Amino acid sequence: MIACMLAAIVTRLSMGNSLGILNKEGLQKLESGHQRVFSDSNPGEWRNKVGTHLPVAGFYEDTLEVVVPHGIKADHMVTQILLLDTDKNIVVNKVLGEDEDPYLGVPVSQLQGHKELIPYAYCNIHGLWKGKPVKIPQMEIDPKAAIRGEDNTELNTAKAGTHDEL
Repeated sequence: MIACMLAAIVTRLSMGNSLGILNKEGLQKLESGHQRVFSDSNPGEWRNKVGTHLPVAGFYEDTLEVVVPHGIKADHMVTQILLLDTDKNIVVNKVLGEDEDPYLGVPVSQLQGHKELIPYAYCNIHGLWKGKPVKIPQMEIDPKAAIRGEDNTELNTAKAGTHDEL
């Protein structure tokens, strides 16, 4: 157990900064194969952790929500939730506080221009986990109404198709 925790600390420090925050440099290390990314199809030695570490993305009303069904302990927690685009650019990066539930909610209006995003969650013991990509519904905007100062944006579900809810 102690060896596992030490390995997690070394991994965390090598991926970001001393706070364990995953940054662009850490993501580049992941992409180059120097660090492992776990998923439901590739859980590595953590196959019994998929159900509690895999970030799940879905829509509720006009919000993209990412939930990680992981508990919170003083020495074991999800410290960060990210949304990356298909080019591996960080679109949203939420660093969680010590007692903060592993949840991220982003209005779909703030994600316009992105067709698909991939949720990631970082556990300080079990590393980085990649969820399933989620398609971002695009919003229709009436330019004349925008000029008049009216808010008439609405999700174009016809173009986006159906999307999962949590």
